[in-house]
Amino acid sequence: MAFDGHEAFKLAESGNPEEALKICGDRLTENPDDSLAMFVAAYALSKGSKWGIAYNLLLRAASISPHKYEIHNNLANCCINMIRLEEAEKHIKRALSIEPKSKPGLNNMALLRVYDCRPEDAIKYAKRSLEIDPTQW
Repeated sequence: MAFDGHEAFKLAESGNPEEALKICGDRLTENPDDSLAMFVAAYALSKGSKWGIAYNLLLRAASISPHKYEIHNNLANCCINMIRLEEAEKHIKRALSIEPKSKPGLNNMALLRVYDCRPEDAIKYAKRSLEIDPTQW
């Protein structure tokens, strides 16, 4: 059976991360270098706040697919949740260099600026995000 990363992602998103992890684990047994399977597995793990494991999977995925915006943005999210703020900034900047008008990336940068006690910068990134989609809030 072929790996369907989108289906596994939907499972994780809809509250069934265990099933998503099983699908991704099976795929990674077949192909340990499948960055999509690593990305989805990390997403499923993050749903259960398993930030360290998700972080390591995403680091490996980023080494295989360094130009994938989503990987770097989710790495930043893991870093924020593990209070690795300098590393989070590096990954957010990488994500935004790939996809400058990404709402999730801009939102992550705004959040990071709140944690850095830089409210003016947080507002700047939040406004940029709202310019892309004023209905998101």
